[in-house]
Amino acid sequence: MSTSFQQLANFIWSVTDLLRGPYPPPQYETGETTLKRIEPHRLAALVLEDLQRYPESAISDIHQRIGGEIHPKQVKRALEELIERGAVRFEGNNRWRRYWAVT
Repeated sequence: MSTSFQQLANFIWSVTDLLRGPYPPPQYETGETTLKRIEPHRLAALVLEDLQRYPESAISDIHQRIGGEIHPKQVKRALEELIERGAVRFEGNNRWRRYWAVT
């Protein structure tokens, strides 16, 4: 029984190593961008590119396409920043609001 347990443990650690990727743990934890820790300027660029490909999108559609790991409020803040800069325009109110990239 201990050999099967050890084999299972080795298998789990091998899967963990595959999911972690080529980065050693200290470098992975501090220096790489993930969707959960995406910088605001990168998120804004991602939202803008999404709107260029899919005009007339709702915030929920944008959030679903760029990644569910990102908090919806981060997406909303990125959209508000893009609207202030004049890169994005919108029509409608609240739930019915749709966004377009200004070209």
